[in-house]
Amino acid sequence: MPQLKSFFSAFKTERIYLDKPKTIQESKELCDEYIEFYNFERIILKHKSPHEKRTNAKIKNLSSGLAY
Repeated sequence: MPQLKSFFSAFKTERIYLDKPKTIQESKELCDEYIEFYNFERIILKHKSPHEKRTNAKIKNLSSGLAY
């Protein structure tokens, strides 16, 4: 649950408060763009995006015989 709070905090700070969408459609587009950025482009610890970290965790778990 802390990751979800962190995501929404970053989303509001980095997109909503700065861009101030005027319509629901603009809000949806901002959300879609930010999710793409957050999962695939944003660099975090050890210079890996969340998507890269999840992929590596899946590979690690599969190679050790753990189900993901």
